[in-house]
Amino acid sequence: MTYYKLENAVDTEETGPVYPQTDGLVGEATFSSENSYHQFSRLNLPEKFEPREILKFAHSTKLSDFISNGGLLSGKGFIISEKAKNVLEKLSIVNHRFYPLPVEHRGQLIKNYYWFKMYDPNSYETVKWSESEFFVKRFSNNLGAVELNSFEDYQEKRKDFHQFAFFIPSKLVSEKRPEDIFYFEFGNTGIIVNQHTKDKFEENQLTGYKLTKIDHISFV
Repeated sequence: MTYYKLENAVDTEETGPVYPQTDGLVGEATFSSENSYHQFSRLNLPEKFEPREILKFAHSTKLSDFISNGGLLSGKGFIISEKAKNVLEKLSIVNHRFYPLPVEHRGQLIKNYYWFKMYDPNSYETVKWSESEFFVKRFSNNLGAVELNSFEDYQEKRKDFHQFAFFIPSKLVSEKRPEDIFYFEFGNTGIIVNQHTKDKFEENQLTGYKLTKIDHISFV
């Protein structure tokens, strides 16, 4: 099966000439309230979220089904429309939730947008470490190859490098994943979707996303 990296589209006819498509919060709201978006992180999946702050879409943003947020909301996920949510709900996805978002665009309250967030801390369990190959990268500098024999080995060797250095797979071998949408909690592999997901996105004419074919990850 063919797999793809799923990302937000940037500066397209569908999304408008702006990145990110979000423009902070409305008025004097901050990220410091009890129910702030700040509670989201790469390492959680809150059970309940009742935001007090209104998310603002940039004026030149077009209301696509996937909205780029430029890191405004943390963790693995996307700001999506209800149309995209309806498509995603019919697919097999790693642990995830859909959180309703209060959104304003050009002074008008926009309904039916969501923060689609995933959290899969055990995604490394399917990786065949001895068959995979990694290198260390810090900013644009390739610091050379690193041999990893397990996730514990990855965690231990990671301590020897700067926090902004990343272990990137040049070749990643994994057991077959049963999900249509998933990711690996290391290595900046991004969010991965299969051919079935691509077909459903196209069939439903979703907008605001980009898919790039993955060649360096194999599933056996």
